[in-house]
Amino acid sequence: MNVNETLLFFRQNMKFTQKEVLPYHDTSAYSRIESGKREIKMSELTAILNKLSISPEEFISHSSLDDDQKKFRQLFEYCATHLANQSKKKELLHYYNQLENIEKQSLKERSNFIAIKVFFSNHWSEVEQVTKEGLNDSFTYLSKKSYYVQYDYTLMSNIIFLLEEQQAELLIRRAIPIKDEENRNTVTKQFAYNLITNLITSKLYSKEYGKVQDYLVLAKKQNPKNKNYKYQMTVSYLENLYLYLTKGDYTYIKSVYDYIHILHTIGEEQLSIMTEKEVEQLTLARTDSPINTMKVN
Repeated sequence: MNVNETLLFFRQNMKFTQKEVLPYHDTSAYSRIESGKREIKMSELTAILNKLSISPEEFISHSSLDDDQKKFRQLFEYCATHLANQSKKKELLHYYNQLENIEKQSLKERSNFIAIKVFFSNHWSEVEQVTKEGLNDSFTYLSKKSYYVQYDYTLMSNIIFLLEEQQAELLIRRAIPIKDEENRNTVTKQFAYNLITNLITSKLYSKEYGKVQDYLVLAKKQNPKNKNYKYQMTVSYLENLYLYLTKGDYTYIKSVYDYIHILHTIGEEQLSIMTEKEVEQLTLARTDSPINTMKVN
């Protein structure tokens, strides 16, 4: 539903008349808003939500303010898990070609275009890899900003592992911790959270433990009131894994497996399996690993 359709939905379901919803305005004016013939002002929307006692979050969750992007994400995710589906592939490639022909892409368009390139260039011949020029253009754009929004974080997440180390480091130091976190929406915060935890994981694989330590410090500066328990648990898991790999203390690996057990208990079965495989890959190189000890026994 768009904004006017959402207004109609709530008003009718809550049994309000048009006059009751916006009492100090002409009824015909409100009718034009609901029918989509007139744009609604922010002051008017605020007054309506107050009258209906609806939070902005609940209203937005019912309205499709960015329906096209929602459809893109659904199509992208479907194609990523059904690479051989030709009809959906054709649909995504059509959108990709449209983006490619736009001379000056918006931030959202650039972010989507790069996302398609980064993932599908490894699977579909029709999609080319991100060029060095394209990477540098995206880096230059991001490096000039001091306040990052959702599509900045999306773009950054897609290119960060392709950048030169100095470029990646500069962006991370600017983007993490996310500024103004209390006022950010859930999706934007999740991209910021995933960006730093994915980086920490990659540095664990490459055994760049100094970087891991630095990034853990940055990661802990986010989610200051621990409202996002999943993020808090993930950072704690990564820290315990790092401490085990660098110190070899069994206490840390026990905490890692406690985390995996919790994932299993709360129904995150796939994530628990993936995490256990990740731990095995990272710890089997240690000759004193408790996993090795258990396998020998």
